[in-house]
Formats: sequence, C-alpha cells, structure tokens
Amino acid sequence: NEIILAEKRRFWLPIATEAVLISFAAIVPMLLVTILADSLPLGAQLIISKYQILLLFFCVAWIFVCWITLSIAWTNYYLDVLIITDRRVIDIEQISLFARDTAETRIENIQDMRAEVIGFVASLFDFGNLYIQTAGVSKEFIIRNIQGPDKVKSFISQQREKLASVTQTKQDLPAGRQES
Repeated sequence: NEIILAEKRRFWLPIATEAVLISFAAIVPMLLVTILADSLPLGAQLIISKYQILLLFFCVAWIFVCWITLSIAWTNYYLDVLIITDRRVIDIEQISLFARDTAETRIENIQDMRAEVIGFVASLFDFGNLYIQTAGVSKEFIIRNIQGPDKVKSFISQQREKLASVTQTKQDLPAGRQES
C-alpha cells in the first residue's frame, strides 16, 4: 500500500565527464599511430605497413574494451536510483556490473539528514551528496551526485512531518475509532 512519491537518479555531469574521457582514451591510440606513422624513419614505416592488419586489430580491440567500459559505466549510472515512498526511503546503488547494494529505511527512523555540495561546478549545477542518518543497523545512507540534494532533503523532511502528523492523529482518536 505504499505510494512512490519521487524517484531521483544521479546527476548526468559525472557520467558525461567519464564518457568523454573514455571516448578520448579510445581515439588516442589511432591518432598516435596515424600521426607517428608519417614522422617515423622509412625502415619503421615499412615495418608498420607490414604489420598494418595486426595494428588495426589491436586498435579495434582497444576501442571494443573502451566501449565495454563505457557500457558498464552507463549501466552503473542508470541503475543507481533513490526511491522515496510515503513510508520509506530506498537507495539502490549499482556497484559493478553484477553487484548491487540496496538499502532502505522507514521514514520515521530517520534521525538526521545532511546535504553536501562541494566545488564550483557542483554549486553551479546544484548536485552533491545526501547523507541520511538512521536509527537502524546501517547507520548512514550516502546518496552520491544527486541533483538538488537540498530539495530532496526538504522533500523527505516534509514527508517525515506528514507521517508524524498522521501517526499523531491516529493516536489521538478514541480507542474504538482507530483506523487500520
């Protein structure tokens, strides 16, 4: 009987930066071979032309490795999600391709929340980390690189207040009129 109120994902800038770096790493070997091939002595150019197919194979294999790395990074980014329901906060973090960490807490168990935005770029784009302190076994949730951590913190606080007022109203009702 829970209602999903919000679903938040990590901010896009860190994954975009990672994608640009991986793409650059994929292209650099081919650029080096192309540029260096013309500036090498004639003997080295003959060796390169003799093993051109093998060199092409290694360049394509390197691009394939970079593509797989980018796919894994994208999967990890896309599957990281924070779900806020009317009763719980659920943090699903994709650690690697075959490893996922799911943590949840009831909203009434939240003791403290802290939003952290560090750096010029993070302040400019309003993304950062959200720390949720709980009374449970897992003492603290860390949700990294989330868009608008202050807004998410306020939203969870509002939901916690609503839940507390509903609980208080139910306790104030006479014993025979309590709803389930």
